[in-house]
Amino acid sequence: MTDLFEQSSQKLDAAITEIQHAIATGLANKQRLFETMRRLYGEGSANGAWSQRDAFDLLEAALTRHMAGLLNKPLMLNQITEISALIEALPTHTVRSEDQIRYQQFSTPADLASLAVILAQPLATDIVLEPSAGHGALVATLPDVSALHLNEIDPRRREKLVLLFPEATTTGIDGAMLASHLNAAVLPSLILMNPPFSRSMGRGADEFAAVRHLRAAITRLKQGGGSSRSCRTGSRRAQSLRKSTKTPLPLARSAHPSGSINAITNRAPAWPCACT
Repeated sequence: MTDLFEQSSQKLDAAITEIQHAIATGLANKQRLFETMRRLYGEGSANGAWSQRDAFDLLEAALTRHMAGLLNKPLMLNQITEISALIEALPTHTVRSEDQIRYQQFSTPADLASLAVILAQPLATDIVLEPSAGHGALVATLPDVSALHLNEIDPRRREKLVLLFPEATTTGIDGAMLASHLNAAVLPSLILMNPPFSRSMGRGADEFAAVRHLRAAITRLKQGGGSSRSCRTGSRRAQSLRKSTKTPLPLARSAHPSGSINAITNRAPAWPCACT
């Protein structure tokens, strides 16, 4: 049984790398993506072995590997436009599965993720936590850090995270429960996050999902640490976020097709806080 799991992981890893190369050479398209999926599963999608959603999850994982493998990681804001051009050339998807909605699997675009890393000003001594890591977009362009902890509740995405970041510690906890369920020894000095914004596990529709995830994450933050996160704006959410925190944060706005998004960062030597 172990050998079967290892073979499956090796095939998945090879498929991710194949699409990564297609991205790097400008040859990533739906036909190439679906052909890779057919080889990975040994059949097409007609019998339900895989779906378009699965194919685009593979594309996201491959993009993460591509970004992580860049020799020159983006360090300046003017480099974000190059990443935007890259992702605009990739196949797009509009199909949302039930699991995607249930787990709020709306991944951070690579350009916004890179922006968050630039704003976070990561240090070589940082212990970094991503509480809802998805396919690792937010940590793809991290420079070398002391330790990396990735949390992702969805098992399929978590399987890919293990392949993409073998040096990281990976867990599968509900991000809203990190304060009580994450190993007490995990005390990050930097948190990168894009929390779910409209649904919570066990609650369904939840207008304050982002607040719950943010509170749970920053509760685990090491004294003097910082965080960088993207949040959808909204007056009631903003009020609740203000109540859950102590000091205002610098705010950097980034226009994105999915709507108004705030990329928020703070590396002040006090407990971090949220939207102002």
